[in-house]
Amino acid sequence: MVTIPTPAEIRRIFSVPGRFEAATCRRRHRGIEVFGVLNTAGRPENVGITVCHPELAHDAPYVTESFAMAWSPARREASSNMELQKDARMLLPDIAQGIKDAAWLQYLVDAPSNAVTSWSFVPAGLPCVVTDEMIGATEGTSDLDIRVHLHSNCVQKCLFCPVASPAYSEEDQAGDLSFIIELARRVVVPARRNGLFTTFSLNADDLSSHKYLRSIMDVVYESAGCPLYFVVPANRLASPAVAGAFARLPGLVGLSTTILGATAGTHDLVAGRPGAFAETVRALKNIASLPLQLQGHMVLTSDACGEIGPTAAIIAHFGVDVQIQNLIADCWRHEVVLPRVTPDLETVRLGLEKACEKLLEASAKVNVRLSDFPVCAIPPALRHLACDEHPRASLYKYRFPDECGACVNQENCIGLSSTYLERFGASGIRPENRGAGITGEVI
Repeated sequence: MVTIPTPAEIRRIFSVPGRFEAATCRRRHRGIEVFGVLNTAGRPENVGITVCHPELAHDAPYVTESFAMAWSPARREASSNMELQKDARMLLPDIAQGIKDAAWLQYLVDAPSNAVTSWSFVPAGLPCVVTDEMIGATEGTSDLDIRVHLHSNCVQKCLFCPVASPAYSEEDQAGDLSFIIELARRVVVPARRNGLFTTFSLNADDLSSHKYLRSIMDVVYESAGCPLYFVVPANRLASPAVAGAFARLPGLVGLSTTILGATAGTHDLVAGRPGAFAETVRALKNIASLPLQLQGHMVLTSDACGEIGPTAAIIAHFGVDVQIQNLIADCWRHEVVLPRVTPDLETVRLGLEKACEKLLEASAKVNVRLSDFPVCAIPPALRHLACDEHPRASLYKYRFPDECGACVNQENCIGLSSTYLERFGASGIRPENRGAGITGEVI
């Protein structure tokens, strides 16, 4: 096992002065991915540089006997920028010159990828602590994934949100910073000495209102050096100053904000406050120019099933990626809040069928994802856009009812929550059995 250099050292050897400034990195299968800013045609563009084993090159533009290198833009629309393509291709040989003798990098390229061990910390009225299990894991063989929900309250009151937290104090937020510092000192840095990477996920009801967010990100940036992706309420990003401040946070690679419908009536109802839709449109406009991976996130409620297509069109208009996500249940409080906003599968299916043309149009310009839907809820013409962000085992009381027993999609399907089954039963379920058509009728 080799020692992984500090994030500062990795940034140094991957940077090319005046042209590319490396910022964050993460381990990839038999290699590494480094994100940074490439100066091209007088403007900065965020790109990712991947180094992997030559066997995994897949038409990579730069290949040696030891490794292959490729690049990708943070934003899909930038991939058609010919000046960017030229500058990125010219950059790769210069980066290769700086990393060719890095023994630790060659080790990552040659060795099989590590397994990953995850820990999650959610505020529960008690301080978070570093456990003996985590300290022991720094001498193991698995990379580490640490997910921390920070103490910070949201101004929106979305109808599907399970959060019922008190008004967190500055003391609570100071505790978050102390915990992250302790994680860095006792877990992240020792793990790195033993050849292990650590990734962080930082979440909160509203990250933008956390007093110590910048300090927390500084600690993560210097200890783990991993890319971070944030979901931020649109009412905060409606301020150009706040949106710009997020773009300057160390280690931030992606930014997502929520849009809950294509009209003020629908969006404001679900968001729980008047004026929220206007703020969201301003937020999308403000973030559209940021050099980050950007996403407009629609959580699909019963009120918005008829507005999927127009909502996707609004998001794509700003050159922002689109995510349409099914309502998921991941804690007991969802049993209370979800019944009033959960659509049945037939309504979801009809909404997606109605939106099919606009979703496909949007997918020609930006990335479009349909996440966490049962397979049978998605029309076949859109299934290439489907993905699951949440494994069924990680969610609250998910299962397959008897009607799904012979369905060929079970292995790749998220299933249904007890909340759905108690309200709708088998309504809307269309099992696709072997030797059957998409409606489940034997052919």
